[in-house]
Amino acid sequence: MSKYRYPGIHSFTEADSALFFGRERETKELYRLLMLNPVVVLFGKSGTGKTSLLQAGVTPLLHPRLLQPVKIRLNDTSKPVSRQIWEQFNDGDFLPLDTPDNLSLAEYCRRFDGVAGGEAMSPILLLDQFEELFTLYGDLPEQREAFITQLSELVQGAAGDADAPGVRIVISIRSDFLYLLDRVSTRIPAILRCRYELAPLEETNARKAIVAPAGLPGDFLSQPFTYSSAALDTVLDGLTAQSDTGDSAREVEAFLLQQFCQRIERRLIDENTAAGFEVTPDFFGGQKGIEDMRDALYAEVLSKFEPAERLRVQRLVEEKLISAERRIIQERETIKREVGVSYADLALLCRDRLLREEPRGGSYYYEISHDTLLAPILRARKVRLEAEEKERNRKKVRRLAGIVGLLLLVVAGAVALAIWALNQRDKANDALQQVEKEKIATELQRQAAQASYEIAQQKTKEAETEAENARNALALQQKALSDVVRLTLNDASSLIYRIDYESALEKMKAAAALGVLKEAVGDSLLEPLYFFAEAGKIDRARGILDTAAQLTGRNIAGFGRLETRQDFRKAIETCSPGRLRGLDARYFPVMVNIPGGTDTLGSAEGERDASNDEFPQHLVTLNAFKMAATETTWWQYYLYCTATGTELPEKPAGWGGEGDNPVVNVSWHDAVAYANWMNTRAGLTPTVSGEGDDLRVNLQGGYRLPTEAEWEYAARAVTNLQYSGSDDVDSVAWYDKNSGGRTHQVAAKKANAFGLYDMSGNVYEWCWDWYGAYGPQLLENPVGPDQGGRRVFRGGDWSWFAQYCRPAYRSYRAPSSRSNGLGFRLVSSL
Repeated sequence: MSKYRYPGIHSFTEADSALFFGRERETKELYRLLMLNPVVVLFGKSGTGKTSLLQAGVTPLLHPRLLQPVKIRLNDTSKPVSRQIWEQFNDGDFLPLDTPDNLSLAEYCRRFDGVAGGEAMSPILLLDQFEELFTLYGDLPEQREAFITQLSELVQGAAGDADAPGVRIVISIRSDFLYLLDRVSTRIPAILRCRYELAPLEETNARKAIVAPAGLPGDFLSQPFTYSSAALDTVLDGLTAQSDTGDSAREVEAFLLQQFCQRIERRLIDENTAAGFEVTPDFFGGQKGIEDMRDALYAEVLSKFEPAERLRVQRLVEEKLISAERRIIQERETIKREVGVSYADLALLCRDRLLREEPRGGSYYYEISHDTLLAPILRARKVRLEAEEKERNRKKVRRLAGIVGLLLLVVAGAVALAIWALNQRDKANDALQQVEKEKIATELQRQAAQASYEIAQQKTKEAETEAENARNALALQQKALSDVVRLTLNDASSLIYRIDYESALEKMKAAAALGVLKEAVGDSLLEPLYFFAEAGKIDRARGILDTAAQLTGRNIAGFGRLETRQDFRKAIETCSPGRLRGLDARYFPVMVNIPGGTDTLGSAEGERDASNDEFPQHLVTLNAFKMAATETTWWQYYLYCTATGTELPEKPAGWGGEGDNPVVNVSWHDAVAYANWMNTRAGLTPTVSGEGDDLRVNLQGGYRLPTEAEWEYAARAVTNLQYSGSDDVDSVAWYDKNSGGRTHQVAAKKANAFGLYDMSGNVYEWCWDWYGAYGPQLLENPVGPDQGGRRVFRGGDWSWFAQYCRPAYRSYRAPSSRSNGLGFRLVSSL
């Protein structure tokens, strides 16, 4: 089927990939990020071409990797979210025929049934225009929060479910809405880890986007053609604007470029030009032709409205959004009140790229989308005002003609009356004199009323001007205050990342005092509230909750005195449904099921990098147990220290104490104490008993350190890989060659087959066992020697070589030792 070489106002699709030029570098960079990260946030200004980059640039590269893109857009608020997701999966025939339409996002991904060339495909979800989840669902917060909860469960592997579907996710969002992702970052931490900004199309790449499609052979409506150098220069001069960065670079609005190029192509088709035709400035009329094109674009947008609506739209665009021939911004309610343009009409103007929408201070503001559209709008305004002036003049002429005719009739009547009056003069003289007196009094009254009316009109105009100035000043003040609040909340978030909750609270209180973005401030307070409640600081938590509830408008009276942490957990869930799950995952270990079984541990003699204490290989049979998906973090250990009054470990100089990094400088005894606190908190019997070095462990109890056999069994995950999860050490481990001399965020590398992260590298991990030599016999749930002087630790760390990251490698230290490369993770048998 023949088609245009340029899509015009529409985004490029996968079928247009051969026509998608000028974004080769961005395509490669975004594709590389998608291959390395389960969640990527793509952001950029409106009109930069995010959807085209995903559909025509990246999507064709995914199929060879057995990844099937599924575009998800939740823009139909008349339907439940689950129904919209079902329809978009179902449109691509990616679900079995009997799939119901009321499942969760993770359940649809589990049922994904994509096949290409006989091979199963995995879904990659493209969440396009993600800002609509906030702009369209303002009156449907339950549906919005339900979807965010589903997305959180999918990203986090359904809270540690090893059978969760392997899904990749791209979240595409406008730059001016990017801050909204902070509201869900606690529940979806991965949303902050990998972001890619799509900059506007620069002039050099714009030339390629114009020239390359024109010369392609194939089934197109037009014959191949070229552009002269002068034509290219003229087009780019007419469609570019100065970069926002203030440098010499010029940026092109991609949608204007595509529309102009399609108009050129349509004219070539109409004139039936031969192959190889060269487009010159004369062909499209030079700069005047570009002006005419922009005039036509504006006229096409206006033509979509009925006459009455069209006039309101013109007065908005041509008068309210322009001052001194410059673009200005106006608030949505002001537009509706003063001009009468509806929300639906504003949405249409934004969809056709005439206007740009920006959220501020709980409302939305609108401006003309690009400086290059000012000229056609000003020309249209001049034509309209001249036509309106002519129409007013015609009405004046018609009104004066009517008055003259009326006067002639009055004069004729007056003559007849005068003749009759002469005949009746003597009888009517007294009455006439009285009438004259009344006319003089009436005229004086009319003149006084006219003067009062004019004074009132002037005062009204002055009052309206003052009110408008006050509204504008208030809007500017609200914007400034909102910007300060956002910056302050970002500072507070950074302080929590560095486990400085007292300073973070001071920042949040300062933000609350400004009286704007109350919901965002109240939402930010929920994390320190959770922290102090879980640490048992009830009075402190109670004060924070009062402030958070006032800001978010939640009624917490039904929770009573709030004496226990369970009371506060219910209150947090009331203030922000779904928030609790993300906070639990941050401050407590997420436990992964490890199936029981028999495996060969240790190394064979002669095996690469093996040491003597890894011999001999031996069989071990283990019962099923659970293991923390990550090493214990500073966030988790600091909560324990605050709850128990334990001194916080020493932070390594220059980089220690970042919340999502593994805690270090903890002894074996410190790790055991943390495990027993976890048991006490959960109402379980401590797993470790005895005193001094004569300690015993209950393998069927609650939280504890893993035995050496459990650790190696879990790290191998019933595979024969060189490292835990891969033969490529860089994909699973932080070690001396890639760590930069420090620890890193847990779970930033690839997980092993059991869903465990950082079993190779980042930090070594304490095990339960005293160090001792292996025996060749089959062992069942071994716990190591009964006594000894040194405890085992496993896994390698950020400062050592790759061979120390192998699952079989063993090391040991006195249980009182501490190191900036040594931490721990917990296991449980319950």
